Amino acid sequence: MKFSIAITTYNRPANLCKLIGQIGMCIPKPETILVVDSSSEFNSFAGNHKSITYIRSSHKNQPYQRYLAYLKCKSEIIIFLDDDLEIIDSTVFEVMLDRMGRQGIRGVSVGFQHHNAISDIMESGVDSKSKMFKFINFISGVPILKPGKIYLVGLAGARLQEEGYVDYFNGAIMGFYRAELISLYDPILFSLFERKLGMGEDKVISMPLGLAKKLWFVPHHFFIHPPLESNYFLDVLSFQRKVLFSRLFISLQLGKHKRYLKVFIYFHYYYFASWRLMIAGIRCLIKPEKKNGDLIKGILQGVLLTFTLPFNSKEITPDIDWQLDAKNDTNNIAK
Repeated sequence: MKFSIAITTYNRPANLCKLIGQIGMCIPKPETILVVDSSSEFNSFAGNHKSITYIRSSHKNQPYQRYLAYLKCKSEIIIFLDDDLEIIDSTVFEVMLDRMGRQGIRGVSVGFQHHNAISDIMESGVDSKSKMFKFINFISGVPILKPGKIYLVGLAGARLQEEGYVDYFNGAIMGFYRAELISLYDPILFSLFERKLGMGEDKVISMPLGLAKKLWFVPHHFFIHPPLESNYFLDVLSFQRKVLFSRLFISLQLGKHKRYLKVFIYFHYYYFASWRLMIAGIRCLIKPEKKNGDLIKGILQGVLLTFTLPFNSKEITPDIDWQLDAKNDTNNIAK
């Protein structure tokens, strides 16, 4: 089976070059490497590399950049990778292709060691394994999910400890049959990310296949996701605003495939959000500091946006024609 690697990148030239070099040491090798770059400057290494299709994206927008890679991919299989991954097991593509060849499987992902600052920044001091914590989660709209399963507002079970079927993928590594990705063009998702209100695009992309067909996960760690300096999680207010707003979008996408009634989807979302707001308020009373105040503001702003900003691309980004921009970006291939 022929496959291509698609890497979306933004201002990480050193990480990108390192990953490309590591891909070259793996067997089998991809038919081509598609680099979709929204960086401030042209990447001369990727742009002039003979085995790389280098695309300059006019939008700093990961789901849109993935779509550009999909448009230019000619292989039967496309494997999406984050630009900051490091390969620690060179058999990764051999394993992924082997699983893709099994009957009925339409997508494959693998494990990685994940290092980032989320848990440190958002740490509440609560024992997440305690019975009280689990009880509060349950009554606040967070059911106990089996590993690999997904639920409303993007709630997900733990990663599988052994190989098996899953409902969704983590976006760092996702391999699909290209023909299955007919829904990758999603102007609403593009618009949400353009306005910095989008989260969970990996779930939105992968769960239609996981719920209707078969996705497979291999828990062995083939990659490292290293800690990198980023302000992504440091701005608690904007982070929580986009998390709470995008949770409703994920619920609506999931409900479409699960055939949930919209009244149930909306009831669960606002019930879930009210509990998150109440818990954040209690946390702020116990420890009144700016971070906890921003947590409340972010949650509240995200919920209020669901009343004022419809999930409609023309309403969110009225000045953007996504199909036209995609045509222009893919026609201007740098070599």
